[in-house]
Amino acid sequence: MLRRLFVFLLLLSGCQQNDSGHSLELESSGVWLRGPALGTTYNIRIAQAGMDRDRAIAAQDQVLATIQRLNAVFSTWDSESEISKLNAAPPSTTIPVSREMRLLIQESQRLHAASGGAFDPGREALFRLWGFGPGAVPPATPPAEREVQDVLQASGLERMTLAANGLVRHTELARLDLNAIAKGYVVDQVFMSVQEWGPAMVEIGGEVRVGAAQIQGQATRPWRIAIETPHYDGTRSIERVLEMENMSLATSGDYRNFYERDGQRFAHIIDPRTGRPTASRVASASVVGPLCMTADALATTLIVLSVAEGRQLLQSYPEYATLWILPDQNGGFREELSPGMERLLARE
Repeated sequence: MLRRLFVFLLLLSGCQQNDSGHSLELESSGVWLRGPALGTTYNIRIAQAGMDRDRAIAAQDQVLATIQRLNAVFSTWDSESEISKLNAAPPSTTIPVSREMRLLIQESQRLHAASGGAFDPGREALFRLWGFGPGAVPPATPPAEREVQDVLQASGLERMTLAANGLVRHTELARLDLNAIAKGYVVDQVFMSVQEWGPAMVEIGGEVRVGAAQIQGQATRPWRIAIETPHYDGTRSIERVLEMENMSLATSGDYRNFYERDGQRFAHIIDPRTGRPTASRVASASVVGPLCMTADALATTLIVLSVAEGRQLLQSYPEYATLWILPDQNGGFREELSPGMERLLARE
């Protein structure tokens, strides 16, 4: 998913960074924890006045332990992770799965059914065919239709069975890539691990979850999180600012991870129904709701679907709202909002 700009005014009073790139910044109003994680970065704010360095270090230790534990489950870049071992197991073999793996497969199956197949993390082989994923190289020419159809026929969640005793993949190409939902789940779990220390904001690779409003003297204020305008030339600017409490935000788009061939752009978001890069014309979709796991998966799905199809899907997820950004006819962008998003937009 996409990196997001944060709208905060900070007065840093101290910074400690170790050799691994993790830093701890103490302020009178709380602490910032930052560092590398999951092939990207994390930024965590605990807005607890008077927090001392020992407590801040303990909080960061909790964060790193949670990330490392879940990375060992979901990382497709780690050949020893649970998901890598599942994908490497012979077809028709029942492989026991962890509680976390079972949960994310079940949630994926639910969204797969609700979206008519527009969300399908069982298409790892399809993503790889188009040159995305660990070790994959963008092809010199787009895959032929026959290649795409062969992979479509032999991959997907429908060619896997999740039973009480484990997961069975029924074909060699039925492999999992849960990145479109796992990062949001990691955000949820890290948030749960740090919220005991005070009002918290957790961001990993652009996916965000915030807790209760920040306390400032006798007053409180919501967390202000900015959504980027989807520029394809790499420039960065703010499209909208949301004011959030006890909520998650995830954004997906086609403007960061892509390659070009003969003037045509191929984005990393593949429509699992057609086997080809999405043709929805949605530049980005930002989803808010209670769980970052669900917001993460919905954001990816809403890039694949048209806005009209996305609105229909959201009827199955009434606690979630979306801001779509689409190209307009003048080379700029226009917005569409689902019910519930308007009230979160900052007015200043």
